[in-house]
Amino acid sequence: MQLLRDPDTAIGRSLSAVLKRVSRFRPVPWEVEALEPDELQRLVLAAVDPYIDRGVLAQQIAREERQRRALEGFRRSVACGE
Repeated sequence: MQLLRDPDTAIGRSLSAVLKRVSRFRPVPWEVEALEPDELQRLVLAAVDPYIDRGVLAQQIAREERQRRALEGFRRSVACGE
């Protein structure tokens, strides 16, 4: 995998040249299964970060937490009723 990323290798230079030509016509595809999970997570989080509305996200997290507590209360009431 490192050979493909390294611009100092013949493979890396060739791949880089091909990707530059292809990217003019359409977005460059990436083989995400070839990435380490931590690297994939970092790339995805960095890509979406500018588009996250922190206020809306905080409201949604709070809503989900209220729902989680309500469901847990219901589960306990059903379990005690048995």
